Amino acid sequence: MAQKYLLAAILTVPLALMLPRSTPGQNKGSDELPLYLDPRQPIDQRVNDLMRRMTLKEKVGQLNLPCVYVDQLGKTIPEKKAACRRFAAGTYTDEIGPGAGFFTLADTILHEGTREQVEYFNELQKIALTQTRLKIPLLEDEEGTHGGMFSGATIFPEGLAIGSSFDMPLVESIYSAAAEESRAVGIHVLSTLVLELDRDPRLGRNEEAYTEDPYLGSRIAEAIVRGAQGTNLATNDKVIALMTDFPTQSEPVSGLERGA
Repeated sequence: MAQKYLLAAILTVPLALMLPRSTPGQNKGSDELPLYLDPRQPIDQRVNDLMRRMTLKEKVGQLNLPCVYVDQLGKTIPEKKAACRRFAAGTYTDEIGPGAGFFTLADTILHEGTREQVEYFNELQKIALTQTRLKIPLLEDEEGTHGGMFSGATIFPEGLAIGSSFDMPLVESIYSAAAEESRAVGIHVLSTLVLELDRDPRLGRNEEAYTEDPYLGSRIAEAIVRGAQGTNLATNDKVIALMTDFPTQSEPVSGLERGA
């Protein structure tokens, strides 16, 4: 699991620079914006400029997207909230710089509703944009197997039911709705869009995938990406569609879950 979230951070850090943001007062005493903070510049040039400026600790920090539902950031909700603030600021540990963001934060510690989620995510983003040297925005990543997994989100049928519909416009509309709800509370990535094929009935997570058929699975994958991610991540109703658990989940050791 750790490798999955490390890879998520590696793939999505450049995309974070595409997300709309407001950074008032970030260049006091300077009339010129750093190239990487200028949204008018090409993405590849902005990424190269940012990488050139980063220290080793800052680069390592951006490879970290901790899973909040485990206990590495604390055991209680107040402990986790405080640790997330320090992680965003780069003061959680002296070993690395500010982190890339968080996985399952809303589902784990923000249960009171969408207002609480928005306010806390905005607080974390403000920390990243005002208390860190490079002002890199955070990525908020949540489970999205059949809708966003956070308080107030719409719950759709599980993957097998979605796949059984054979209705690609319906699939696209489901993940379009999930993306819009997620962005509304400050989430940028939906994970666990499970493209693994169901190849062994003994696997304990077959319900997360959509089908045993490779062709149908590929068509569903296309519909998910169109619905969740679309063609322009700068819009306020789309997210990064992180397709996970492919192609090794269902045949690790005799098809048994966690066998790997």
